[in-house]
Amino acid sequence: MIDHLLIFLEYLRMLIGCFFIFVAHRLPVPPISIGPNRVRKVSFSIEKTESVSVISYNIHSGRDMLYRDSIDKMINIIETYRPQVLCLQEINSELFTHTKNSLGYRYGYHAHNKGILSDHELANCHTHYYNHCGIYSDTSLLRASIKKGEDTLTIVNTQLSFDITLYKQCYEIEELSNYISDKKLDQNNLVVVGDFNIANINLNKYYRYTIADTLKLEELELGHTYPSCYPVLPLDKCFFRNIEIRNKKTIDTKNSWHRPVSIELV
Repeated sequence: MIDHLLIFLEYLRMLIGCFFIFVAHRLPVPPISIGPNRVRKVSFSIEKTESVSVISYNIHSGRDMLYRDSIDKMINIIETYRPQVLCLQEINSELFTHTKNSLGYRYGYHAHNKGILSDHELANCHTHYYNHCGIYSDTSLLRASIKKGEDTLTIVNTQLSFDITLYKQCYEIEELSNYISDKKLDQNNLVVVGDFNIANINLNKYYRYTIADTLKLEELELGHTYPSCYPVLPLDKCFFRNIEIRNKKTIDTKNSWHRPVSIELV
């Protein structure tokens, strides 16, 4: 009886959280007002670094929890940590260009409301659109590679659907796993980050769903990231293969619906 009650409460929590995401993303809002770029004075030399710092951040189209313009506040937060690689979700081309110019990144790749910014030259850039499997708009992943010493590091930046039944997320995770396997990305240095819009499900020994098991990758435990005002859902995730994670951090900021996650790859 207690097991059944726990299953019901856990599913109810996920259902409410996903429904909240579904409704919030469909509210009518005025356009973002973008000010002039203010290029930051960042001193960085990729030749002297043995590690690669990465931040993944869903910027919610440049708006905070109350739908106020906050893109420049987010840029200020990013500047504090100034990663070598910045993976962004829910960012249009105008905001992407503004962020790239403001933070002084040399290289960038943007497609389908996602972007990868880098101090390292980006190679093998590719966009993969997940197959349509529902009534909501499709989403995608971005892939790019950078040189890390003598090795090549492949970066995948993705955002999955926000289906309250979790059906689409599970379907897309399976497709992501097949994409990694078909492209043989897991045979080299690989990091997969983004907004997965789903948490691992561990209700009892009979009902479990672990994303890392489906992807056949290692998962970095990052804690809860959504909503940013009081995180209760671990939606922003990092998976990896053939690399070592030296530092990790969930950045405490309320400038978006999500909190950004920061990692250092060795």
